[in-house]
Amino acid sequence: MKFDASSLPVVLVTMEGKGFNEVDLQDQARYNVRNQIATVQGASIPMPFGGKFRQIMAYADRKALEARGLTLSDVVKSLDQTNLILPAGDAKIGSTDYFIYSNSMVPMSTS
Repeated sequence: MKFDASSLPVVLVTMEGKGFNEVDLQDQARYNVRNQIATVQGASIPMPFGGKFRQIMAYADRKALEARGLTLSDVVKSLDQTNLILPAGDAKIGSTDYFIYSNSMVPMSTS
């Protein structure tokens, strides 16, 4: 791997927050902070590390799937297609550059 001074990070962002657990902080870093920093021209923004990822367990009833002619692969494919965060680009309005993304994830429950 070629190495030069431009390979070194210029800024390292760390996060903490009262009232946030590790999953909430990971979500904030990944979907909010990272997207805001991405609007800086020339910035290379890696995925955040540390914290815990949000996980959702989906249980399938094999007999119900077979009755409908479906497989577990069909369930996985359907979940993958409906749980997307798609970057849409940015919009420059006046002197402000807005990063726009399309979030089609299911909103988090507040209860």
